[in-house]
Amino acid sequence: MLTLLKIKNLALIEEVVWEMGPGLIGITGETGSGKSMIIGALKLIVGQRADTELVRTEENTCTVEAIFDLKDCREINSILDEAGFEPCSENQLVIRRVIDRKATNKQFINCSPVTLNTLKKVGKLLVDLHGPHDHHSLFSSERQLSLLDAYAGLTGITNQHSLAYKKFKALQSEYNELISCERSNEQAIDLLKHQINEIDEADIKKDEEEELYKKYQVSRNSKNLLESSSRIISELHGEEHSVIDQLMQLMRSFKELEKFDPSATGYTEKFENALVEIQELQNQLETYAGSIEMEPSKIEEIECRVDLIETLKRKYGNSLGDVLAFRESAHEKLNKTENRHEELKRLEIEIEEAQSEMLKISEKITKKRITASPKLANLVTQELKDLGCKKSIFEISLKKKNNPTSMGNEIIEFLFAPNPGEPSKALRSIASSG
Repeated sequence: MLTLLKIKNLALIEEVVWEMGPGLIGITGETGSGKSMIIGALKLIVGQRADTELVRTEENTCTVEAIFDLKDCREINSILDEAGFEPCSENQLVIRRVIDRKATNKQFINCSPVTLNTLKKVGKLLVDLHGPHDHHSLFSSERQLSLLDAYAGLTGITNQHSLAYKKFKALQSEYNELISCERSNEQAIDLLKHQINEIDEADIKKDEEEELYKKYQVSRNSKNLLESSSRIISELHGEEHSVIDQLMQLMRSFKELEKFDPSATGYTEKFENALVEIQELQNQLETYAGSIEMEPSKIEEIECRVDLIETLKRKYGNSLGDVLAFRESAHEKLNKTENRHEELKRLEIEIEEAQSEMLKISEKITKKRITASPKLANLVTQELKDLGCKKSIFEISLKKKNNPTSMGNEIIEFLFAPNPGEPSKALRSIASSG
């Protein structure tokens, strides 16, 4: 029920706040007094396109707002949920339209901005604007089904069915998405396997990079390093008159000095220690020179290893630690992707269970609809007789659908036979505009 209508700056109307109570409300007045503006405001509320010409002269914006108290929010909440909005709170629905001469027009449902298309879907369920050429929601099978359910007191169980249907369709959608991604999954598996194999075949160690680059620098300069170290060794202890030979001669002189002056013993010891250090240095240099790799095959092996590591780092991370972390991540993705068959089996089981639950609820609804429909039909027929249509007959046809929807498993049709001897026909095809 419409409980409040606010209009501001709509054509002739400066501002109106109209609180409505239950029962029939009539609007009277002379031609040009603004009655049609009330209907125009309601048309804006239910989604009619707005024209900036509707904005009051010398004003920039026009606002129309309506509040509805609803007994059954199921259909409206379904539309809002499908569009990604929150459902009605405490069965109250608030709609607001803003028409702006200088900016884009806006529409809101429960304070959330919505598209005009969403507003139209909701509006169809709220207001009937009757006229010779206007749409009557009573002809809609969805509205007919809602009326039957309201009469039969099925609001609670139909809400359960709507939730069960939503769960069933969501599982089906998830399953179909997995199936449609089968080809791309195969490509993803091939790529992940290639990446993992490439890293595994390299057999990298997280801490090998520093030592390898040291070897790489040495191998790149091996010739120069070997020449320099060999020259030093040769100068120290190689040909005649080498550094160590000359130092040995000096050692003899120190010994001679010590013989004539015992107080010079300290000098001899210091020199002797220095000579030992130099001889040790020579031995270390010989070991170092022997470690310098000169074999082309070994040098090539080191360079290839460096190239491989640089390639892996370009592809998978800035360091070997990053490369190994990438490998672990790829392995996890591969496991999940390869397990999609198990995921499909799980979804198949859940779909079957969800469908079974949905059908159980829909069967209960079907039984109650079948029981309630002749009772409602008889009630309406009696009302028609009280209105003077003594021989008119109202009937309700229920047929089973091939596939259930969120509203159940039936197709409904209100049938009407105004005169005796005539077959009942669909209300939408027999009712006149009056």
